Amino acid sequence: MERAIVAIPSTTPAGLEAPRSQHFGRAEYFIVVRVEQGSITHVRAVANQPEPTAGHGSIARALIDEGLTDIITSGMGAGMYARAVSAQVGVWIDQDSCTVGESMASFLSGSLVAATEADIHAEHHTA
Repeated sequence: MERAIVAIPSTTPAGLEAPRSQHFGRAEYFIVVRVEQGSITHVRAVANQPEPTAGHGSIARALIDEGLTDIITSGMGAGMYARAVSAQVGVWIDQDSCTVGESMASFLSGSLVAATEADIHAEHHTA
């Protein structure tokens, strides 16, 4: 992998040490990780916007406009999934990692599975 910009939902702005949020749209932060030549070169936290203000769709659009290439998540809504797919952003499912750093290690090793519509319509949206 030559270059990637990856967004991972998190509960804190603590970078690679941040605990992952279980749902993309309800995350308090997104940790954005730049990868070049297979190595992490930059990490930053972006605060999510509350739904009534702007909604996480505006953050996602901004990240996509910045060149986002991939999202790692445990779950996301159908609208965000469709937006990512239409922008040719890869969506990867990670149910096992506890931290953003663990998710990135799985991503870099190629062990994550691409999301499908079946993953998107998971029960996390009914809770």
